[in-house]
Amino acid sequence: MKIFVVLDETEFPCHAATYAHACQEHINDAIEGGIEEAAKWVVREFIAAPPAQTALTDDARDAARYRWLRERAWYVDAATYALELRERWRSGDEPPTDSDDVEGALDAAMTAAQSAGGDTK
Repeated sequence: MKIFVVLDETEFPCHAATYAHACQEHINDAIEGGIEEAAKWVVREFIAAPPAQTALTDDARDAARYRWLRERAWYVDAATYALELRERWRSGDEPPTDSDDVEGALDAAMTAAQSAGGDTK
């Protein structure tokens, strides 16, 4: 949809309409109403700036969260239990799980869920 704007002699918008003819009618009515400055008013098509692309999509936000979380050590510790890579009650003598192990287990769990027809999101 197009929007047309009447700009007064100081280029201040004073009227808007969806078609140019309505803006011209506004100017004519102002002139007939005794507003002499209205003879200097102009009609311009209003062109809105495209919205800024700062908002992340849900997938991009989830990916950013995951990357942020992955960089913190406690993510690996918590994920080892969630993905059943280590039992909580073990003594801790075994070597710690690293992020590659967690990522591999996460990929495998997502693949298994997808193969079973489950939701991977």
